[in-house]
Amino acid sequence: MSWPATADSAISVAAYNPLNDGGINAFSGQGPRIDGRPDVDLAAPGSTVFSISAFTPGDFTPFGGTSAAGPHVAGAAALLRQLLPGLDSGTCRAWLRAGAAQDEHTGDPDLWEPASCASTPPWQRR
Repeated sequence: MSWPATADSAISVAAYNPLNDGGINAFSGQGPRIDGRPDVDLAAPGSTVFSISAFTPGDFTPFGGTSAAGPHVAGAAALLRQLLPGLDSGTCRAWLRAGAAQDEHTGDPDLWEPASCASTPPWQRR
């Protein structure tokens, strides 16, 4: 395993930009993995996410990247696991994917290709 998202049991997350064009950020993993399986399960906001400032109490600061996108999905997974404590990770991943919106920007993550999301929309890459 060269990075955590390649673990078979991981719920991997790409970051997208909900402002500007809404596309998957170029720095996000976009797959497929070396074994041909999709590298990313879901996408969440990862650009211009605001978080509490570590330096100024009561202030907010912009935060970005997959480190900003991951907590969105982790929170959704935590809510599912709270509702159904016996839910295994594979079923949790499947339910999150089934409930995620697919739009003109994120499309189907099984069709994402490396470095192509910024230039060619997913629905045109079939």
